[in-house]
Amino acid sequence: MKLEKLQYQLEVIESAIKAINTNNVSTGERFDANPILKNTRGIDIKMETGTGKTYVYTRLMHELKQRFGFFKFIILVPSVAIKEGTKASLQSPEWNSHFRQEFSNQYIQLGVINAGDFDSKKGKRKQIPESIRSFCEGTRNETKTIQVLLMNDAMLASKSMIADDYDSTLFGSESSPINGLQRTKPVVIIDEPHRFNKRNKTWKNVTEGLKPQLIIRLGATFPDKIIGSGRSKRMVKDYENLVYDLHAVQAFNDGLVKGVHIVYPAVPNVENGDEIFRFKVKEIVKGKGVTFSSAKKNIQIKIGESLSLLDESFVGITLESIASSDSATLSNDLELKKGLELLPSIFGTSYQELLLQQALEAHFEKERFNFFRYNANNHSPRIKTNSLFFIDNISSFRGTENEKKGWLRLKFEELLKEKLEQEIKAAQGEYKDFLQVSLRNVSGTIAGYFAEDSAKKGDEAIQQEVDDILRNKEQMLRFKNDDGSWNIRRFLFSKWTLREGWDNPNVFVITKLRSSGSEISKIQEVGRGLRLPFDENGVRQSQHMGEEFRLTYIIDFSEREFAKKLVGEINADGGKLAEGKVTEQLLELLVKANYSTNVVS
Repeated sequence: MKLEKLQYQLEVIESAIKAINTNNVSTGERFDANPILKNTRGIDIKMETGTGKTYVYTRLMHELKQRFGFFKFIILVPSVAIKEGTKASLQSPEWNSHFRQEFSNQYIQLGVINAGDFDSKKGKRKQIPESIRSFCEGTRNETKTIQVLLMNDAMLASKSMIADDYDSTLFGSESSPINGLQRTKPVVIIDEPHRFNKRNKTWKNVTEGLKPQLIIRLGATFPDKIIGSGRSKRMVKDYENLVYDLHAVQAFNDGLVKGVHIVYPAVPNVENGDEIFRFKVKEIVKGKGVTFSSAKKNIQIKIGESLSLLDESFVGITLESIASSDSATLSNDLELKKGLELLPSIFGTSYQELLLQQALEAHFEKERFNFFRYNANNHSPRIKTNSLFFIDNISSFRGTENEKKGWLRLKFEELLKEKLEQEIKAAQGEYKDFLQVSLRNVSGTIAGYFAEDSAKKGDEAIQQEVDDILRNKEQMLRFKNDDGSWNIRRFLFSKWTLREGWDNPNVFVITKLRSSGSEISKIQEVGRGLRLPFDENGVRQSQHMGEEFRLTYIIDFSEREFAKKLVGEINADGGKLAEGKVTEQLLELLVKANYSTNVVS
């Protein structure tokens, strides 16, 4: 991907730089540690999903090195998926070349801590990982080098990080990795700050474990905190020192991200005003079970029992666990709260098939549009179209030990084959060839990523799917492979692992096959496809010259209030919508913010 520095991104960086007083920075005695920084608060940068957060903090590291001499940074992320995406960006030849040109040949020496790095081989001495050793031992005498260590929060909290029984040391005396990292006086960059709440142990691991001189937090969502007491008690965002706020309203209205089009297929008869059959969570009793109420009776489901006792549409779903009287979890990761309603008809395979069909319709409409660029210049490069599906059950996609493919993947391949045959009849030229190659290898158009895939490292096909989603992001934007063949991979499936942090700029359709039950921000959910797309030459597109890029977000009927919640978040973020005013004003703001909702019957 070709990088460009956008004006608003440069403004973000300058705001962060101004928060550091040059008089508070002094050169320390240690050549292997950052300069000494005094009397500087943390720095918070709020940037809406899809506006280039990774580019901003990468450029900020270069600026801090060039202006103040800081050269040791630790990047903390909350998941493996985000870590792999960050790693791919920082190691990209295009990024390396771009920043070398921008900063007089400065470059990042990246170290990554992965699961298993601390494992000692049988018969071998227990060694501190090379990535940590290299980071600690780097000195400021390497005038063009920025030392960066990337890890997720789980690795920071691991026992291996604080252990002191290694057969090697750092700085000649430190046998504990965490103590060695402390001595470098690092600057810590936190991606997705809402996952690092100051009330949780994760935050303590950062502040007391690494003891950073400066913490820079960047993200679209920040954690909440309660201030006041009694009637004056209220919830506010937990900002330490907010230096820039690129909020959602600005991002959408200024065309910095895609618009959003929300669709949900109707449940038969519901749109006619008929009552839909449903089960409501009436009571959750820890150690016992969950009681559901319907129009007819109350039924208790115990831990381990199947919800098919309520209705056969729930077959294969069991009550997995009960955390408290307020929360229980099903085997498909759906979180149950008191008052939550389950609609059996939505869990049936026929409704799932309807969602898949709607997704394919939306995908190929956008794919044709992006291939030919109808509203752009006649010779504009093509844009590859990708689609993302959130599912709730890995076995429905990967299958079981006795099955190579699950029922959902088989059904999707069947529907995709039918759709490709239909599209080919009307297609011409290169697009027809692209579709025909896809039809000959329908399975090759699909990839899945699930946390459980880490246990299947011997399966090359699965690992290639995972690599394409997590690590080969740039390849997923191209129509052709290195050998000149068509790159047909464009339908991506995941459980909920990718719903925050990860993104692909060329995702134009997201289909959420079942509600997650999660209270995650709605902006975070659509964020996987908010970034503006790149064309086949790796050039970022903008909303101009008659082209308007939109993300289609397909949800089930039970989440039909999604649009209101999403726009409510956006307007609350920008201070546009007073609390409780969600009727006519909301509809007006839907139009202003470039939103629309459709019910497909």
